[in-house]
Amino acid sequence: METTINHRATSHAADRPLQSLGRFARFGLVGASGVVVNMGFYALFHNVLGVYYLLAGAMAIELSIVSNFLLNEYWTFRDRSAGNLKRLVMRSLAFNATSLMTAGMTQLLTLYVLTSYLGMWDKLAYLIGIGLGALVNYTVCNRLIFRHGSPSNDPRETGDGRPPAA
Repeated sequence: METTINHRATSHAADRPLQSLGRFARFGLVGASGVVVNMGFYALFHNVLGVYYLLAGAMAIELSIVSNFLLNEYWTFRDRSAGNLKRLVMRSLAFNATSLMTAGMTQLLTLYVLTSYLGMWDKLAYLIGIGLGALVNYTVCNRLIFRHGSPSNDPRETGDGRPPAA
């Protein structure tokens, strides 16, 4: 009986802790850029353009979500590429919805509670909300949105539903 070793799977398992740490670091850098985008647009919308603070926050959150998705898709999780335009659009919608439900709602709720009930400075409250939302968002994105082993990650798949050519 001949034993076949899948070197790709073996090296993947051996490199997993280091790869996970690198991926988490990249996710963190993308998140940091998202904080800059989020805070910058919040300040622009609220302080410069006079938009109501919760609406300014919602608009800034959406812009940072789009920015974060693109950076995560093409950098953090590049080895888990969506594979084709249809899957990219579906993944982007899933990321957007997930991020709004986790990070977005956490940010807005934190902003509202800390400013309205505790009288905290809105920029600090918003920053705290970003941090709280990020705690949940990485786990959800890593396990659901950019998960390893989804059909779109199968190199044999053509992306149009047909089996690969022999």
